[in-house]
Amino acid sequence: MGIGGQTLAGGPASTGGTSSLATGTLVIAGGSSTTTGGNQSIGGQRNTGVTTTGGSFDNGIGGGSTGSTLTGGASTMSAFMGGASNTGGTSTASGTSAGGASSGGSSSGTGDCVNVCALYGPVCCVTDLGCVKPGSSCIVDVLEGNVNTTYTYTDLEQKIAALPQNVRFSFADTDIAWAGAHPDLGAHFEFHMTGQWSALHDTDITEHMDGIPFRLSCNGQQLFVGVFYILWGQAALDTPVLHPDRDTDNSVILRLGAWEGAWASYTAVGQPGDSERIDRPELRSVLCQRGALRVLDPAAVPPSS
Repeated sequence: MGIGGQTLAGGPASTGGTSSLATGTLVIAGGSSTTTGGNQSIGGQRNTGVTTTGGSFDNGIGGGSTGSTLTGGASTMSAFMGGASNTGGTSTASGTSAGGASSGGSSSGTGDCVNVCALYGPVCCVTDLGCVKPGSSCIVDVLEGNVNTTYTYTDLEQKIAALPQNVRFSFADTDIAWAGAHPDLGAHFEFHMTGQWSALHDTDITEHMDGIPFRLSCNGQQLFVGVFYILWGQAALDTPVLHPDRDTDNSVILRLGAWEGAWASYTAVGQPGDSERIDRPELRSVLCQRGALRVLDPAAVPPSS
């Protein structure tokens, strides 16, 4: 029910109450909802016993609850981000919903946490992703120089540390249109780059990048280093590897493996700790908070040619 008697489509009618179109006051059995200076979003449902004052409250499709003060009850939020429904959250004066979701689809949980598991499903439900802080970022710097064939991670770290650290080109998580990963700890990430980034770096990405090093950092902290290498080689590098490829629209795909040969077969097994080295919660959380991480297709092993 809107201010001044305007009825908004999609909201359920109340039962056992009276409605005053002149004042915008809706009286429901078991409680009352009074809206002053705000409006009710289409498609939402308001529980009884809730009083809203001083702003607008988006109930359902994104939007958040900026400037709203909710007292005296709880609100039910459904169809959030086109999927997960979070119920039973008590909204606070700041517009952050405990156990629900708010802030335009970017927050779910308590305080500043984003409940990416509730929002985006199994691929964002791995350990350590229970509370994701918004505003995080990751970047991959591709360095100048060449470390050639390097078999162990310790040797690779030492070789990369000895380089001048000049950057050929970089990509941030925002340059990734979408990414793929396993629902649990895995040895593979697949980055589908945006068309804009792909066009800008068209000449940087080639099929002959063997030995070019990179480092991946999140929030200013280096998580691991690696090297570009061919997808189907038998070098058995026990280091992170990136394999460049092209999608059907000619946009760039970068496949990250925990070791050389990890992308050749999903049954391949590296050394203990190899998957943990690349499958970091910092990386997953950044991709998940943007809704950019999808479940990797088990049949997505790239062709050998």
